[in-house]
Amino acid sequence: IISLGVFHGQEYTRFSSMISVVKASLKMLLKAIKGIVLMSADLEGMYNAFLVQKVPGNWEKVAYPCLKPLNSWVNDFIEREQFMTDWLLNGPPKSYWISSFFFPQGFMTASLQVHARKTKIPIDTLEFFSNCRSTNNPAEVDYPESGANIHGLYLQGCGWSTAESALK
Repeated sequence: IISLGVFHGQEYTRFSSMISVVKASLKMLLKAIKGIVLMSADLEGMYNAFLVQKVPGNWEKVAYPCLKPLNSWVNDFIEREQFMTDWLLNGPPKSYWISSFFFPQGFMTASLQVHARKTKIPIDTLEFFSNCRSTNNPAEVDYPESGANIHGLYLQGCGWSTAESALK
């Protein structure tokens, strides 16, 4: 569990840094719009991005990969931050929203470390196996005896057949 705690701390730090950038840039943009400070090229770029529902470049630099338009991106960001805060306040979730992480590979490594320490098996000999569940609701799963439940996984170049529980 310590490995997952370290991972969570790193992710939470990334979210906090991103929130700081978003807040600071919004405050500066508001001051520029009011005429209190000079409208720099960066602030003008941010303003123009808002006009066309794009995520500003200065936010993209500190954010997780996401192709959503601005309004969807903001809603997604709020949900991700709520997931991370809920984990912080209430402990590890029954299912981890894997696509909410800045660095999902870190979660996978931390999960391997937890299992390796629990079973005293060298981490370099472990492999991932998966079992697909019939539910799409992460609240409907229980804590696994070993490993971790994940949700929010995206597939590229294939689809998922719920009826067959298989890739198609």
